[in-house]
Amino acid sequence: MHLMQWRRMLVVGVLAAAAGTGGCATAAKAVFTQPDVAFRGVGIRGIGVEGADLEVLLNIYNPNGYSLGASQLRYRLLVDSLELGSGAIDSAFLVAKRDSAIVRLPVRLGFRALQRLGPQLLRGGEIPYRLIGDVTLKSFVGTFARQFNEAGRFDASKTFRQ
Repeated sequence: MHLMQWRRMLVVGVLAAAAGTGGCATAAKAVFTQPDVAFRGVGIRGIGVEGADLEVLLNIYNPNGYSLGASQLRYRLLVDSLELGSGAIDSAFLVAKRDSAIVRLPVRLGFRALQRLGPQLLRGGEIPYRLIGDVTLKSFVGTFARQFNEAGRFDASKTFRQ
């Protein structure tokens, strides 16, 4: 082979490798299906003179044929347009393939918010909520951020548990 032929083969090889690398990211996205994130309920963990400690239950369903590891989850909880709390979970958790995991989000409800929402919570009935946040998911195909913004109504008399 001549020097020119070697150069052409080298250029073609480098271009093919570059195209293959870019194609891997596209292929990874093609085999990744975003998980479903849904509000499951809220419970009272404790009540004190400064407010209440709540626990929001979040269901994460993984439709993929492989497990997903979550490394971080950030969230904000609003009830009836009042932000009750926000936070982040930095401890890792796993969602098995084609399975669900319940994630417990701690929310501190201050005395002022408790005064405003307390009668409504004690009365029961439907209360509007919005849960906003994102979760960072990792698998063998890459790392993905899944944002969620779910609104709905929950029945306080059925949802709260001691």
